[in-house]
Amino acid sequence: MELMELENFLKEYGFNDKEAKVYLALLQSGRATVMDIANRAQIKRPTAYIILDDLMRRGFIDLLPHKGKTSYIAKSPKILLSYLEKKESLAQNYIPQLMAMFSEQKEKPKVMYFEGEEASKKVFDDSIEEGKDVMALFGVKEMFGTVGDKFTRDYVNSRIKNEIKAKVIVPESEEALEYKKRDKNEMRETRFIDSKKFPFKGEVMIYGNKVVIISLNGPDSFGLIIQNDQFSQTMKSVFTFMWENLK
Repeated sequence: MELMELENFLKEYGFNDKEAKVYLALLQSGRATVMDIANRAQIKRPTAYIILDDLMRRGFIDLLPHKGKTSYIAKSPKILLSYLEKKESLAQNYIPQLMAMFSEQKEKPKVMYFEGEEASKKVFDDSIEEGKDVMALFGVKEMFGTVGDKFTRDYVNSRIKNEIKAKVIVPESEEALEYKKRDKNEMRETRFIDSKKFPFKGEVMIYGNKVVIISLNGPDSFGLIIQNDQFSQTMKSVFTFMWENLK
């Protein structure tokens, strides 16, 4: 095995570059002075002192007086296995507690809030990054009026490029009828709801484990992303119920 491979192993274990060189130099020398170690490791003598003191503190080497000179000797490399066993033992003790904390945190919904005309655009961008199929309810005229034709086209193109399908429920209108005509080319299914009974002035999007609420109100718009498994599953069920009862 080449020396470089041994250095890489020690660095994976937790040594930095110079510590690995010093430890290997000492193993090769058997017993050596600071000057010998510095020369073999190709580092400066003051740096060697610092590294040797640290390795000794961590239990990897010993200090030996020898014929009036201070020299160092490496402990058996088996001590590395001992340290790994101690770390594994500690992990077994503490990982369950850490996982419990992680689970508690995971159950708490993560909420992101955006304001202004860019709010809805940031939310749409997030749905592309998530890469999951989208369910949405919105007013076509209101949506185009807030984000604009160009951004809407760019978003649809990004969704198609990333193979993200969409199911949307929109109030029936002239704009919505034209919108539906493009369904096949835009990887979308559109179903209508009575615009008089259910005028949508905002938008709700569901994708992955996220639920998005967007107000479509120009400069006063806002976007809210709620990330939570239970809430998103509930909203998917609500959407599916509506979807299955519409043509």
